[in-house]
Amino acid sequence: MTGGAYLYYEAAEKILHKFLHSKEEQSAEHSKSTHAISDSSIDMASFE
Repeated sequence: MTGGAYLYYEAAEKILHKFLHSKEEQSAEHSKSTHAISDSSIDMASFE
């Protein structure tokens, strides 16, 4: 029962994120992540 509630929460969060964040925010976040992945000097654990 708790697992089902958690999955419901995750799904709702994903749907709300789509509507509450602009394309520019998503694009900027994607760009930062892509840069961090391609730069081997960045520690991904600390980046997250």
